[in-house]
Amino acid sequence: MPVEDDRERPLFSVKITSYNRPQLLTQTIESVLGQDIAHHKIDIEVIDDCSSSFDFLRFMTNYASRGVKLYQPPQRCGASAIYTTCVQRARGIWIHILNDDDLVLPTFYNEYESFAERFPECVLIAGPVISINENGEPRKTIFNNSQHGRWGIVDRHCERLAVGNFVPFPSVVVRRAAYEAVGGFAPKMRFCFDWEMWVRIAQLGPIGLMHEAKAYYRAHSGRATVAEAITGNSLRESLATIKLALALLPRHERLRIRETAFAELAKNVFGWTQLCVVARRYDTALWYTVWRLLYDPDVRSIAGFAKLVRAMISEQNRKVAD
Repeated sequence: MPVEDDRERPLFSVKITSYNRPQLLTQTIESVLGQDIAHHKIDIEVIDDCSSSFDFLRFMTNYASRGVKLYQPPQRCGASAIYTTCVQRARGIWIHILNDDDLVLPTFYNEYESFAERFPECVLIAGPVISINENGEPRKTIFNNSQHGRWGIVDRHCERLAVGNFVPFPSVVVRRAAYEAVGGFAPKMRFCFDWEMWVRIAQLGPIGLMHEAKAYYRAHSGRATVAEAITGNSLRESLATIKLALALLPRHERLRIRETAFAELAKNVFGWTQLCVVARRYDTALWYTVWRLLYDPDVRSIAGFAKLVRAMISEQNRKVAD
């Protein structure tokens, strides 16, 4: 994975992943091209994961003349593998991976350059993001850094990553050297591939946190999230990532932090349970509910268990009637 040639390297390699969303891709590319940063400091490439709904090569013709490179692998990769491809193809000191529905503000790279100069020990820099809906309308700022320490170096970053993923993907720039040290994104991960990667990188050095949001994260209807939830994969991968993060901590702190991490995870489990009920995946919903009762036995957990039992009985009666 190391850069093999001796050519001058850009400061930032921006890799934009693409799949079947040309209209949104246009907005993403334009937001990067609109940056107020010297051209020799930034290298831009769109990596298309074998889109089938539009002619990617023809679509990219106009952008090629504006210095945007393009690449399409011989076969479809999927999220984790396409992100690893981004890292392998990047030559910059810092790597910024964007999805084709993310956006960056005009000062993104200048602000991150200044931050990196002030805190050169950082291996990863991130910040809050502004959530927008499918129409591009702002909803709220998420991952507010006031929850994770002041602007600058994150205190006890390994502990904080064990409790939850406070590193939003569109805001993340990572030193290429850090990716080289830990390897690619976990190929079998479908839900927590980013969180799991940040945990591995956290072993290498400090994480920096910007003060203001410089990127937009587009919230969709969440079909991928639903698919991972109703199979139980969302909880399995979350537990595996927490276990990995806990292993980085002193033994005497692990139990306390695990309890905190499970309490935070239980908030997501409640939502996943609801998705399972709607999809009539009662087996997975029951597993989620029992897990919540074990690790976060509050009133809502008990009420949720009672509601699930009623739904299961109703479903069984319907099947008998049919």
